[in-house]
Amino acid sequence: MTILNAEEVRESYNDEDSLIRSFSPLCHYDIIKNEHNVWFGAYPTLVTINNVYPETAERLVNIMLEDLEIYICANKKFDETQYIQLSQIIVSEFYFLKISELILFFWRVKSGHYGKFYGQIDPLNLIEWLRNFVYEYRWNAINADIQKIEDAYEQWHSQNVVKDRNLGHELPNIMKAISDKATEENAEDTENPDLVQESALALVNNTANLSPEDLMEVCRVWKARHGCNPYEFVTKNKKEG
Repeated sequence: MTILNAEEVRESYNDEDSLIRSFSPLCHYDIIKNEHNVWFGAYPTLVTINNVYPETAERLVNIMLEDLEIYICANKKFDETQYIQLSQIIVSEFYFLKISELILFFWRVKSGHYGKFYGQIDPLNLIEWLRNFVYEYRWNAINADIQKIEDAYEQWHSQNVVKDRNLGHELPNIMKAISDKATEENAEDTENPDLVQESALALVNNTANLSPEDLMEVCRVWKARHGCNPYEFVTKNKKEG
């Protein structure tokens, strides 16, 4: 996935208003009509937007919420406090999402992909749907372009000396621990289920901001250890829970 950094955001959007116009509801269809571009196109994350233009991510979320209320003909709309709180929750909890991904989520909400609203937006349902979106689509986005990622990994691997499957210092500590545990040949299956779930969620959400190549490799060894990929594990546990 291509993510714009702070400097690139400043170069692409001269000011806060320019950025907001670029991601207004009128532009959403042009962004989401090519889903591959949503995942792999060059867009900033919510946290990067706020690092460059403070509180602009919350403004963008508010605009999407207001647009959604108009779209569903809500008979009871949020008050100012609710707008502020919900936008802050979305930006703080899902800071790692690219703005294009959040736009795709709201588009899918409008299409009834997750369910219906009855006269007003239910904030808790919306957050739950967004969590489902993160689990499902962030993982599918990687798998949808699997061949490209594998080719990139092979090229990366050939240029870096990696003599074993532990990856050592190539990965942040949290992911190194997962990789080391996954590659223990004689490890007994006595892992703490909560830790396994935590490691699966860390990979699904890519909390360590691994490159596609590193993420692919860690997921491969995780699957070898646990018998399924992290997304499948999280989805299965969610259904059982």
